Amino acid sequence: MDRIFQIKQEDQEILEHLAELVNYTKQYLTANPIYKDKLKPKQTLVVAIFAAINSYTEAIFELCKQGRPESAMVILRSLIEAYINSNYVLSYPNNNKLWLFAIEDTYYKKSLVEQMQDFYKRYPRKQGKTLTDAKLTEMLKDNEQEFVKYEKDLGLSFASKKDFDRVWTNLLQRAKTTDKRQAKSKKDGSGDLESTYLLVYKMFSEYAHLQMRGINHFWLKTPQGETLILDRNPENMTHVLVTCYIIYLYFAKRLKQYKIINCSLRKFDTYVEISLLHRKTK
Repeated sequence: MDRIFQIKQEDQEILEHLAELVNYTKQYLTANPIYKDKLKPKQTLVVAIFAAINSYTEAIFELCKQGRPESAMVILRSLIEAYINSNYVLSYPNNNKLWLFAIEDTYYKKSLVEQMQDFYKRYPRKQGKTLTDAKLTEMLKDNEQEFVKYEKDLGLSFASKKDFDRVWTNLLQRAKTTDKRQAKSKKDGSGDLESTYLLVYKMFSEYAHLQMRGINHFWLKTPQGETLILDRNPENMTHVLVTCYIIYLYFAKRLKQYKIINCSLRKFDTYVEISLLHRKTK
């Protein structure tokens, strides 16, 4: 049975403001039809990422409304990853990093197919009727054609996945690189993305992977001793909601920057400046 649960007034307020931000942004986004073939490359990226961000944000909203911030953290971790990647890709005036972002997906699909082929060689009886040898071979050929297209159209090719990884780097390095690029325009020398990676993404990873350090979060300290969190739990709710709000607003601003929506977001900025940032640093 659930313990008596009640959302704190300050968290209820953030929930209401988050709902207002989401509904407001979606209202302008859906005001006119969006056709992929009419979008520029970075516009396509911004719209596609926002679709995922909006869906995940609405899921986080529902989980927090039910008092389950631990589950919301797993989803919020994906928003943080998208936040860092989009900052990295969009911080460059050209599309070079965007193409690397796309090529990384091609390498991932190639790796998955090769792993499936290896698995079926070792366990042939596990092979189903859908992913047959012929289908996997076809998928691998399609995959190779993507590499050919990138080389032909963009002049981008890599001798191996390791060579590609040295250029694309990892998420933390992309955060550091973006911070350095943005440092000149920030009075405090930036470091914002690296800080977000270390203090938010890494912490939420513990909830996602459920290794020992993640499992330990489900012990709740009480005056009587430590007990398991099996029911709804108000702890960490504010941190989750504040982070989610700020990330969603960032992507809404990207929609406006790339002329996907045309509306003022100033009142939502004001709410962050006056209320949310203060709560986040408490």
